Amino acid sequence: MDKNARVRSPVYDGHKLYDVHAKLLAASEKVDVPAETTPRPRSGFAVFDNGVEMKDASFSLYWANNAARTPALLEAVMPFATARVELLKSK
Repeated sequence: MDKNARVRSPVYDGHKLYDVHAKLLAASEKVDVPAETTPRPRSGFAVFDNGVEMKDASFSLYWANNAARTPALLEAVMPFATARVELLKSK
């Protein structure tokens, strides 16, 4: 994984189009989820509205160290709420 690599993509929320930038934040970071505890890569996502980064909207996604790169944990900060979504079980 190239730590300097970035991916940009438009995202439509049903009302408005945003520009989302993603990058690898950590190649190996230990997090606990019900499915397992293991070091895993973490990606960060920044949300831009009309070219300006939204300070009240960001996401972190932790990936499993498997061939499928299963999402194991999503942490989201949004203007109206924060969320944590954990992988409960894996085969």
